[in-house]
Amino acid sequence: MAATMRGGNVALAIIFLCFTCSNNVFLLRSSSASSPIDDFLRCLSGKIPAEQVFTQSSSGFMAELTSSVQNPRFVTNATVRPACIVAASDASHVQAAVRCGHRSGVRLRVRSGGHDYEGLSYRAVRAETFAVLDLAGLRAVRVRAGERYGVGGLRRHARGALLRRRDGQPRPPTATTSPCFRAMAFISLGAADVPPEGMLRRTNNLGTYVKSKSDYVRRPMGAAAWSALFADHLASNNAGVLILEPHGGVVGAVIPDMATPYPHRAGVLYNIQYGVFWWGDDEGESSAAARRWLDALYAAMEAAVSGNPREAFVNYRDLDIGENAVVGGVTEYESARRWGERYFMGNFRRLAAVKGRVDPGDYFRNEQSIPPLLQPY
Repeated sequence: MAATMRGGNVALAIIFLCFTCSNNVFLLRSSSASSPIDDFLRCLSGKIPAEQVFTQSSSGFMAELTSSVQNPRFVTNATVRPACIVAASDASHVQAAVRCGHRSGVRLRVRSGGHDYEGLSYRAVRAETFAVLDLAGLRAVRVRAGERYGVGGLRRHARGALLRRRDGQPRPPTATTSPCFRAMAFISLGAADVPPEGMLRRTNNLGTYVKSKSDYVRRPMGAAAWSALFADHLASNNAGVLILEPHGGVVGAVIPDMATPYPHRAGVLYNIQYGVFWWGDDEGESSAAARRWLDALYAAMEAAVSGNPREAFVNYRDLDIGENAVVGGVTEYESARRWGERYFMGNFRRLAAVKGRVDPGDYFRNEQSIPPLLQPY
């Protein structure tokens, strides 16, 4: 099962900050003499090394595009691909890509680990012109707290981030950090004894097709319900998997639901990730059979999981629960509520209000991006 992309939300927030704090104001426009993507590339020239900008005609374009793809469903001939990929290796490259994209009318999709379950960090569902800003080359971050620096990281320094206190001082390995690495290694690489350095390799998966869904459970399921679940769904030869992730403890008792965008805390026993896999292609009987199994299991679980709304985990993104409608160039708030309140519950409106302040024109947009709420919150 592909690892989640928690770093993607942080990266997007950083880009929002870089954009909104700039002293320069860039308007969405394109030159009448050239295409938006031509304007974008011309603007990038001199700001980012040419070898770090891949257009569809570049010899390395497909290798760069698929470098972290975890699902071949999203790299078919019908896939809407980016017009170009900007492989940033410095914060200035991020700033240049955002400014040039906004000025030329080329929207950016931001890719970090590339593990978006619906591939929305590097592909579009409907035809549009966009570029990918790839952050894999940004290897570290420094977070300033007063006069002290806490060293964290992206990819290479992930181990250091977990093994340092907030004040930047070394934290000795504990029973918490060691199982954490073992669990991540097992999920990502299939083995728990991989050294931390093994987690740094950016790999892809172009052989196994995957579809996932998620739920949250707030009341215990009895033995009879589990027995029926196994007999009716999990005992078949072509069954997928269920992954149960426990909640509760400090996460549920101390941290308020409104403290962070993630709201599934108090009262949650565990969440469920449903996953189904197939091989061959995305159009044949194997694909259809896998989706039938997943849909039947998801329907059977409705009475046992949360409701009103039926909660879902944003890191297990699922376009089945809704896609944005764009009206007048801006994502319609009501269309986004269908999926947004399942991921973020009462925090969704607050997130939309923030988006309305920092990105009222909806420049950063995909099929399940937060819409800008422009009316008073």
